[in-house]
Amino acid sequence: MILITSAKYSSSDFTLEFGKIPPSFLPLGNKRLYEYQIGLFKNFNQKIFLSLPSDFKLSKFDEKKLKEFNIEILFVPNNLSLGESVVYCLNVCCAFDEKLYILHGDTFFKKLVFKENSLQVTKVKENYDWAYLNDEFNILSKTLEDDLILAGAYSFSHPQFLIKCIVESGYSFVDGMKSYSKVYAFDIIKNNTWLDFGLITSYFHSKKAVSTQRNFNNIDISNGYIKKSSSWQEKIKAEINWFNNLPKELFIYTPKVITCKDSYEIEY
Repeated sequence: MILITSAKYSSSDFTLEFGKIPPSFLPLGNKRLYEYQIGLFKNFNQKIFLSLPSDFKLSKFDEKKLKEFNIEILFVPNNLSLGESVVYCLNVCCAFDEKLYILHGDTFFKKLVFKENSLQVTKVKENYDWAYLNDEFNILSKTLEDDLILAGAYSFSHPQFLIKCIVESGYSFVDGMKSYSKVYAFDIIKNNTWLDFGLITSYFHSKKAVSTQRNFNNIDISNGYIKKSSSWQEKIKAEINWFNNLPKELFIYTPKVITCKDSYEIEY
């Protein structure tokens, strides 16, 4: 079972930008964040569940899109803590004889590989109330860097025992995982491809990092420029030619273009 936890609305900073919205529904390029998150599990052959606030109204577009992805929606009572929400979801739909993968709704990775009973961790520079990996976790590797945070993706071999641990820890999800690890030690996976969508400042940074590139394009964004290249050279040449042949009257509306042999850069 795969559970994407998005049953709590994003903070008020996001409400000003997008209205009241769960994190997995944040816009990202020409898609929703959940479309990227679902893509992380395309080779897992496991049912995916997406938790949402009970009063959230799905649009017809999202309803159709989620149906196409074969995603099952779990509407969770509002104002539950993360631990309470996870326990609620697992009690509703989890088959306890299968493995459990959890991805937080405000989290994305460019690459995501799990091991049995594992935690994804990363290092951050921003000062925030992160959940840190500390010595209260029982882990298999004892030689780790300091100041690693839990990055929002986990795997568990015994979901029923996880429920027990969370409940006995006062419904604290993190404390429940610490208790779980005393019996099933965690493998630690450092993942530097983690992108955070939980803070409005990190949202815009992460959005830029993901970008809207398609399979035949490579896009790199740096120093105020977007560099675009592709294995499909004719397409790149056609795009360069389009910019070069724009009427001069339109120059004030278009970005500055720097062309190279097999790529081009435009102001961002």
